[in-house]
Parts: sequence; C-alpha cells; structure tokens
Amino acid sequence: MRLRKGQMIMEVIVAFTVTVIALVALLQLTRRSVGSAGGSGRTSAATAYANAGMEWVTNEKIINGGSWEWLRKKCLPDEPANICGPTVYCLGILSWSSPSCDISNTEFSRNVRFEIQNDAAQRILEVKVVVSWVEGGFGYTEI
Repeated sequence: MRLRKGQMIMEVIVAFTVTVIALVALLQLTRRSVGSAGGSGRTSAATAYANAGMEWVTNEKIINGGSWEWLRKKCLPDEPANICGPTVYCLGILSWSSPSCDISNTEFSRNVRFEIQNDAAQRILEVKVVVSWVEGGFGYTEI
C-alpha cells in the first residue's frame, strides 16, 4: 500500500493531539485529587479543634460541680432561671475571656454556642462548638 503525500504527517499530528488530550485529562484529575486531599485535611483539623473545644467545655462543667447552672448565671445573670441564650463565646485560646475567635497561627476560628430550650418536662441545654474557615473564597463550618 502506498502512502499519499502528507498522509504520514497527518497521522503524527492526530496521534500527538490524542496524547496531549489524554495528558491534560490526567493532570486535571491529579489536581482535583490533590485539592480534595487538602480539603479533607482541613476538615480533619477542624474536627480536632471542635473536639478540643467540646472537651474543654465539658471540663469546665466538671470544675463547676458537674452542673450547668453556673452557665445560666454567666449567660444572662438578670434573667429567671429558665431563660438563657443563645449565647456565643469565642474560644480561640480555650478561655471564657478569649479576645478572639481565631485560633492562633491557623486559618480556623472557633466559638461555643449555648442555648437553653424549655420543654414542658425539662430544660435542655444545647452546646455546640463551631469551627469555621475560608478556603478558595468559600466558607466552611464544622460543628
């Protein structure tokens, strides 16, 4: 079989184009997987910060006699015993008097939210430690 003039160069160009498309697709997949790994690493760090905040709050309860009654007084001292919050405290440095919600030398901020909900039968205290961060222009939160 005889090749026509220019047929060989066209085969090379087509093969090169297919190879380039395949390489670009592989590079994009690699970039996405690396980005996902970084995102999951930040989510894991945020979860660890949230857990540390919750452990600290639990220890505060133990230090104050195992009751949350001290919190009601801290929360709204002039209100009746069955009303509180929602109240938010910054826990950047795990202290009630933390000057900032930002966790030092990180991209994360942390706060704790307390709210007492009155039920006919009982009072329920809802405690949430919230860690948030911004990544790629989008805000994320871990509770």
